[in-house]
Amino acid sequence: TGVPVATVAINGSENAALLAIQIMGGIYPELRVKMHEYKNNMARAVENKNKLLQEKLKGSKYGI
Repeated sequence: TGVPVATVAINGSENAALLAIQIMGGIYPELRVKMHEYKNNMARAVENKNKLLQEKLKGSKYGI
């Protein structure tokens, strides 16, 4: 029992919107599907950026 609480940062409108969509996805399956697609796209973008960064840093004093 209790009230679920979420906190988002000041000027965190994008995160607040994403949180709202996730909550509404419990009722609207089409939002749940879109959020899943959005998260997968974000994950792929991060992986691609990481790969590019690792290639750029290779051989530098910051490279691993």
